[in-house]
Amino acid sequence: MAKKPNGLAYVFKGAAAVAAGAPTTDANGQPVRRYVKDLMRVGKWYQPGNDRTVNVTAEMLDHWAKTHAAMSAAGNRVPVPAEHTDEVEANRGFVEQMYVADGTLYGVLELVGEDAIKLASRAEVSIYVPPTFTDGQKNKYESPITHVALVNFPVVSGQGKFIPIAASLNAEYALEALEMDWKEIAT
Repeated sequence: MAKKPNGLAYVFKGAAAVAAGAPTTDANGQPVRRYVKDLMRVGKWYQPGNDRTVNVTAEMLDHWAKTHAAMSAAGNRVPVPAEHTDEVEANRGFVEQMYVADGTLYGVLELVGEDAIKLASRAEVSIYVPPTFTDGQKNKYESPITHVALVNFPVVSGQGKFIPIAASLNAEYALEALEMDWKEIAT
């Protein structure tokens, strides 16, 4: 099993990476699919709704990834609503992980329901960062990402597609990957 710096596993069968998997179902019988999605990049981004420009730095990306990890460890989930809202009916899933690679903040998004999975083919994303968030245990988080909205007109242009990933790894593939000759694959 190959591990990337972001902690995601890519399983190899032969010389090809097996990253995509079929949707699974949750305990309620709803289809569930996981994706990797770019959420934000280093750069200057104009927010038309606030009429201001935000200069996103590598330090900000690291902060958001670390804050998400702390929030997750405390039992807080970051929803993925359709548009910027806190309405439960609009939620299409959750952000399971955030990581930074090459000046980009990525999220592992678990989308729930056929409607959410279909939106992955026709939506982009936009993060929401309030000044602070205090959870039910009185943990206070500074400038956290509290949702990742599915939108048509994101602040960050030029986003990549939602990349489906396997929800779980097949043990046979994982064992084969550990035994592979990586130098041979690299050539």
